[in-house]
Amino acid sequence: MDNGSIHGFRYDEETKTHYVIFADERKTWSLGEWSSDAGFLYYRLENRRLAHLILCGASFAKWQGKEVLTHSAPLERFEWLRSGEQGQIFSSDETVVQSLSEGLFDSRETVF
Repeated sequence: MDNGSIHGFRYDEETKTHYVIFADERKTWSLGEWSSDAGFLYYRLENRRLAHLILCGASFAKWQGKEVLTHSAPLERFEWLRSGEQGQIFSSDETVVQSLSEGLFDSRETVF
């Protein structure tokens, strides 16, 4: 997909789908189900469940209008990785846990 200064790519495997979105400008954008101000967004679905999310330069991200991440300032990097039924978070700002939508990543029902 290409939406002017927003470029999106998708790669399908048997049970996994990878999505990458690049934004040329530092402003709010929307592409498909996502809206954000991230310069880079990557996510992977496994059996339609969110398994991996990476954001760079983002202060917020929404999926289908639902807040996924809201932070007071753009994060250099944010990564969430499903490990079993738990999620691991890696970020350039340790306070990011307070910026996550409660329960969205922990849900066994998180289907995209």
